Amino acid sequence: MLLLHEKNIYKLIIILFEKYTYKDLIKLIKRKYLNTTYICQLFIEAKTKEDTLFDIRLRVRKNIYGQRQKVKIYLRIGIGRNITSNISRGGAIAPIIPFLQSNFKDN
Repeated sequence: MLLLHEKNIYKLIIILFEKYTYKDLIKLIKRKYLNTTYICQLFIEAKTKEDTLFDIRLRVRKNIYGQRQKVKIYLRIGIGRNITSNISRGGAIAPIIPFLQSNFKDN
């Protein structure tokens, strides 16, 4: 979901592109998004010492008791300055400990 503001028009991009007035946008957000719990992720521009973008993913799933548990932690590395670290688009997965030691050994 992406929220854009241009003059007096707010654009909420989900799958379809639709235009809303401020008042209608607030109604939509209250109706569709404030009655449910969502996990939001702050954008962090993480770069290697070679200036390549990367992210670290933590995969979780619910166990038989309905509690979330860790499945896997992995590191995705993009290509060059491309923000997409998607594996199917040319990114790569790397072992996390050697990667962190190589790029952040002073920390």
